[in-house]
Amino acid sequence: MGRRGAVRVGRKRAHRAGQSAGGGVAGDRAARHAADAAAGPAGGGRGGRAPRRRRTVSGWSLPRSLEVGGEPRAIHADYRDALEILQRLDDPDEDERERVYICLALFYDRFEEIPPAFWRQALERMLWFLGGGQEQKGPAGPRLVDWQQDEALIVADINRVAGCEVRALPFCHWWTFLAWYGAIGQGQLAAVVSIRDRLRRGKKLDDWQREYYRMHRAQVELKKRYTAEELAEQQRLKRLLGE
Repeated sequence: MGRRGAVRVGRKRAHRAGQSAGGGVAGDRAARHAADAAAGPAGGGRGGRAPRRRRTVSGWSLPRSLEVGGEPRAIHADYRDALEILQRLDDPDEDERERVYICLALFYDRFEEIPPAFWRQALERMLWFLGGGQEQKGPAGPRLVDWQQDEALIVADINRVAGCEVRALPFCHWWTFLAWYGAIGQGQLAAVVSIRDRLRRGKKLDDWQREYYRMHRAQVELKKRYTAEELAEQQRLKRLLGE
């Protein structure tokens, strides 16, 4: 299924869940690597049959499918797919319910075949995968990296670690991408993140950090994301002010 088809399926499932009393998955500001999501009925057996025991996925493997409802479900595991899903999860213009279902349809190769009783489990497994196979414990920390705004910095440093142009690879597993990302070490991205962290905590910048911040202020400061309505209102006010 192509991306347009997946988005169409996601919207239909969101609408279907909204029509059923308490059914489906309700997103609550779903965000990168974690989301507190409430759902309808938890996944149980089908027709009285107990679900099969989940196969263990270790950090030494690169899963191309996840078990949902006792069945292996093929997933789109490329890093580009994961980044698109993370971007959509953080999209302020999308209805929260539709946002979650569209991401599920983009993530699972045949999401339309997953019974509604297992949608909650499907969401939990997707978030687990996006988090690199780590269970989320406690609330997410402060946002210091933006996958979109910092794209150029991330790509440059990951290419250095990987020893190749990652964007030219026909396939790169999301967990491989995360492993390279975690091995970046010192570099321009690390410098930017360290400055953001100090500014967030109200700490004094070192001399080199202060100079870097002065020269690259737009790069360091995380941009606020506005909805389409907020952007339209800003344009209206600018016209009124003759700007």
